[in-house]
Amino acid sequence: MKISKTTIYQICIILCILLLFASGKILYKYGNTEAFDFLIKPVATAVAIYYDSNYHYNSDHGFAFDDLMIVIDKSCSGFNFFTICMVSMLLIMAITPIDKKKTLLTISMIPLIAYFA
Repeated sequence: MKISKTTIYQICIILCILLLFASGKILYKYGNTEAFDFLIKPVATAVAIYYDSNYHYNSDHGFAFDDLMIVIDKSCSGFNFFTICMVSMLLIMAITPIDKKKTLLTISMIPLIAYFA
């Protein structure tokens, strides 16, 4: 049984995606709040605007709203959702046969799309 180049390419892409997913989960487990600042700060800003409240950043805990008595930390970052969206879109791309230029362009856009999803 001969395996086509397209199938080998798809298997390699899927393995890379699974490696990316595992790396993301390890980053989430061992990362501190500062590592997820790019996801947490927009949430904190939205909460501050919505509730007309002020917050301060604590490197141990995250963004603290004293008057609301809440803290937004890495558990509120949406990183798991971001990872699931990105991996799902990448897997769909891996099994959908399109040319390599479009694949590379789309893969480069997926993190941006997943960030705003």
